[in-house]
Amino acid sequence: MQPVPTVPAVYLFSDDDGPQYVGRTGNLRARLAGHMNPSGDRYSATFAFRIALQNAAGLGLNVRGGRARVEQDVEFQNVFTLAKQQVASMQVRYLVVPDDIEQALLEVYASECLETPWNEFGNH
Repeated sequence: MQPVPTVPAVYLFSDDDGPQYVGRTGNLRARLAGHMNPSGDRYSATFAFRIALQNAAGLGLNVRGGRARVEQDVEFQNVFTLAKQQVASMQVRYLVVPDDIEQALLEVYASECLETPWNEFGNH
C-alpha cells in the first residue's frame, strides 16, 4: 500500500452501506491520520465524534452540555473509541483539489449528490 500523499484534497469515507462522509483538507495525510488516530479528540476525529454522539445518545448516555463535557465522560470515551475504529475500517477515496473555493464547493456538492448521512453544513 502506498503512503497517503500530503496533498490538498476532497475525500470520501465509505463502508458497506455506501458513502458516509465527505471532507476537505490542505494536507490529506495529516487529516486522515487525525480521523483515524485512536487517541484523536473531538477536534481531530470529528467524523468519529459525530458517530459517537449519535451512538451514545442511542445508548441513553447524556450527550448534552457541550462537546468538552461529553468527551470527558468515561462511558462516552468507550463509544468514541469504537467509532474511531469504525472510521479507520472504512474505505477512503480522494481527489486532489488545490483551490480552497473549489474544495468547499466540491465538498458540499459531493455530499449532497452522494447523500452522505454524516455531513452537516448548518451554522453552529
